[in-house]
Amino acid sequence: MAGRDFRSEAEQEARQSEAFRQWVRERIDQIRRQVSCEDVLARNGVRLRYGGHKAEQFSCPFHGKDNKPSTRFYPSEGGKPEGVWCFVCQERWDAISLFKKFEQFEGPFTRLLATMERSFGLTTPEMPREAARLDPDEPLHAEVEQLFDVCERRLLGARESFSMRSYLALGSILDRLRFRLEHGQTTGPDARQVLQQVLGKIGEKARGEASQAQDS
Repeated sequence: MAGRDFRSEAEQEARQSEAFRQWVRERIDQIRRQVSCEDVLARNGVRLRYGGHKAEQFSCPFHGKDNKPSTRFYPSEGGKPEGVWCFVCQERWDAISLFKKFEQFEGPFTRLLATMERSFGLTTPEMPREAARLDPDEPLHAEVEQLFDVCERRLLGARESFSMRSYLALGSILDRLRFRLEHGQTTGPDARQVLQQVLGKIGEKARGEASQAQDS
């Protein structure tokens, strides 16, 4: 009976996770359809001479003016999405990442989407009922952020206990997880599980070091 209950709960959670990811994808698609890089630039005082219809270069709004404009706008062409590239910053932005850069936004990706939707008067697609409890704007997000902070601090504090390879591997897991979470590629519950596993590995290493110290 317990096994059947477990499978049922696992299947329900999988449906919720997929529903949440689909909801995020719908919001991203809507923003990309209705908000252009030119819209984001204009909102922040940067005017393109050709209104986003032709490629052109302009001074980067982030690193400052230079003798020769170092930032180039690329319109959508041949199936490639539009974008902005700065040769000095060595960064490429679409409308969403450009908005994030201007806003100096920090926080969950869904909150960034909500801020952008409000800024450009877009209606947020209704969240599927199956995904409602996975919204990272709920208290779970605060828990996940705290776990990130604890993992990073404890990993740094235990650096001498790890081989360089193991230390970098755990750091890479944290970096990839944060990227996936911010871009809607994973959910709060999944992130929490991974972070708890990372904490467990750090704890095991710390306990092993403490045991060796006592033995010696």
